[in-house]
Amino acid sequence: MNLHVLSILHPAFLLRDQWGFLPAQQIYLRRFAKLVTNAPDAPTPTDTTQPPPGATILPTPQQVFDYLAHPDNHQGVACDIENPGDVLRIVGFCRLSDLESIAIKVYAQSGGPCWNAPYQQQIESALREFLADPTVPKWFHNGQQHDSPELEKYGFPVQGYYEGGDTLLMQRFGFAEQPAGLQYCAITHLGMGAWKHLTRAEDEGAEGK
Repeated sequence: MNLHVLSILHPAFLLRDQWGFLPAQQIYLRRFAKLVTNAPDAPTPTDTTQPPPGATILPTPQQVFDYLAHPDNHQGVACDIENPGDVLRIVGFCRLSDLESIAIKVYAQSGGPCWNAPYQQQIESALREFLADPTVPKWFHNGQQHDSPELEKYGFPVQGYYEGGDTLLMQRFGFAEQPAGLQYCAITHLGMGAWKHLTRAEDEGAEGK
């Protein structure tokens, strides 16, 4: 038996002077109404244990080069980094035009190369050029405080951030009384399922992602 579970806020929570969450509650209730009325745009369950459609999580070097050179990147990409233990392990991108995404490994947890020579140097160079390209708008979640300065520290300066945007800052300004974490925003605004419970904080390199 499959169950589709949608969460809402308890009405008593809102009545305890938590009216800043009212927009979120309205989103949840509209989503529920679409589900029970079989609306054409009703939410569909998401399996957070599987990569999303169009995701390349173990790319070949050529797939990395092809993705970074794709002309539709100039319509904007969402960016995220994983740097557990102060090592740039992965840089991920999702192209906004077609939602094709890729996870590009950069360094091993030891800090050594992830790729055999000469691909390591070629991938680093291609990634550095891509991140420094101001004609590719780049969207981050907390990019101003974390991703962008961290990438620059690792030798990958970012251009195009202000041509894109920061969804954490948008959440802070738009709904100042609500949380601004990535999982909360994904559940509230995109209808995604929770995923942070799939990893443990003590897992090496998990970062709760």
